[in-house]
Amino acid sequence: MAEIVFDFLREINFRPEVEHINFRQFIDPDDLPELTSLIRESLDADEIDRAQTEDDISLFLKHQANFDSKTDMLVGEVEGKLAGFVRVSWQKMSDDQIIYLHLSFLKPQWRRKKIGSVFLHFAETRALVMSRDLPANQEQFLEAECDERETGKIALLEANGYQPARYYVDMIRDLELDVPLAPMPVGLRIRSAEPEHYRKILAADNEAFRDHWGHRETTENDFQWWINHRNFQPHLWKVAWDNDEVTGMVLNYIDVEENKRFNRKRGYTEDISVRRPWRRRGLARSLLIQSMRDLKQRGMTEAALVVDTENPLGALELYRGVGFEEQRRSITYRKSLRELKNRKSK
Repeated sequence: MAEIVFDFLREINFRPEVEHINFRQFIDPDDLPELTSLIRESLDADEIDRAQTEDDISLFLKHQANFDSKTDMLVGEVEGKLAGFVRVSWQKMSDDQIIYLHLSFLKPQWRRKKIGSVFLHFAETRALVMSRDLPANQEQFLEAECDERETGKIALLEANGYQPARYYVDMIRDLELDVPLAPMPVGLRIRSAEPEHYRKILAADNEAFRDHWGHRETTENDFQWWINHRNFQPHLWKVAWDNDEVTGMVLNYIDVEENKRFNRKRGYTEDISVRRPWRRRGLARSLLIQSMRDLKQRGMTEAALVVDTENPLGALELYRGVGFEEQRRSITYRKSLRELKNRKSK
């Protein structure tokens, strides 16, 4: 890794505007406590109210596919204290596109000093190296996700040729307002999710999302991350069955850490999906309303979800129709890897 960092820094034609900055590889688990604190500080600076624990990060790194922390992650530190980091991985999507996803965090006091530019160029350099072992005839993109309040990151991406590819919106439903009743479609029923059902439920969810933008097939790695995450809460799920077939679901959860940190009572109604043969029968609406009523009975005062604004099944209108209101947006940015290769070759 030291050689990779040295070669990378020698190739770029600028340096950060910070004295005594050092770039090195990520050292797991020694870096985890400080890394967790760095992420929290970065999120707080951008008013992104999301909880991150050491266990969350450790679990993510353990089950992150096509990623090696020794080569695909760069840490910046100033006078021995972590200032920020970037990591990059690749994924093959269901439409055969290959995506090089990079994610970075930077403490607010070290922003706008070209450290973010170093991180971005590192991610792009690693993506080019990764692409050598992947099919050149497949469409390939660099990708980064931003909350709309991450104005500095957005400016950096756009200045380097990234363009918005998709918009997502966070929605909130006040559960202290009336929540209507919504009967199940005839012939379908909700069953408790038992351990022997978990793989079948995940497979059904994966199938239901195949016609959505940005889908990729789930893997054993995904399954292990899913069942070991602190927000894996099957007792809160609403899973509908037609005899032995999973037809649709809402995989609810309550993020206890997040609620404690931000002093709120929020439940999440996420992974809302219905398989094709059972669509257009009101199942998603029924499961969602039942989820809201259950969260309310458990003492939650609001429900939350995230939706693709271009969802092909009209999800945005469904959620508005049951009282969810839009709060803020996030943006998925993309840049063609071919464009990057052409620029590097000049």
